[in-house]
Amino acid sequence: MDRAEEEIKNYFKKYIFGFIFNDIENCMKAKANYTVALALLSYTEFLGGLINGTLGLQGRSGEQFNKALEFFEYKGDKDYYRNFKINFKDVDFVEKEGDIYTLFRCGLAHEYFIKGDSLVHNNPDGYRDSNGKFYCEGCTEDDTGVQIIDDNGKKRLRFHNNAYFRDFKNAWKKYYRKLVEEKDKDLLQKFKNTLDRIEVRKIVF
Repeated sequence: MDRAEEEIKNYFKKYIFGFIFNDIENCMKAKANYTVALALLSYTEFLGGLINGTLGLQGRSGEQFNKALEFFEYKGDKDYYRNFKINFKDVDFVEKEGDIYTLFRCGLAHEYFIKGDSLVHNNPDGYRDSNGKFYCEGCTEDDTGVQIIDDNGKKRLRFHNNAYFRDFKNAWKKYYRKLVEEKDKDLLQKFKNTLDRIEVRKIVF
């Protein structure tokens, strides 16, 4: 194993498969619904910044977020998340087209709520295997992270923490495989450039 590969494996083991995945699971168990949703959407942007090499650059959040969605799948559908779009009437009463970044990420980040009638679903119980190990996959394979539901005749947006987390983890694992197993040269270079960029940032007293 060369030094670069070892560094990537250590980075993912510590920060992605360690801090991020564990923090999300613990917040799920604590029933921190909106905290989990916001974290998942923010970390989606983080993933995209690593993929396209723009992490740390200002004004690129939408581009980063949508780049990450190219690695998301729902039941084998690689287009579900990145093609999720609906029309909504904004606060200026103008009808606009909204996607996951606009409605869910920006809504939760800047307005606390998803833009429009909505709910955040979170199953804190998940399930346990025969050894008692906890899994936060409290959803069926038919559940999706984002969707439109009919709630007693009223259309609402729904963010399903467990389902989004399932597909979020798979997106990270897909990216990891491309770096470590497939050794994608373009992705490897962008990963290195990104870490080099943010590591030069220093606090000056």
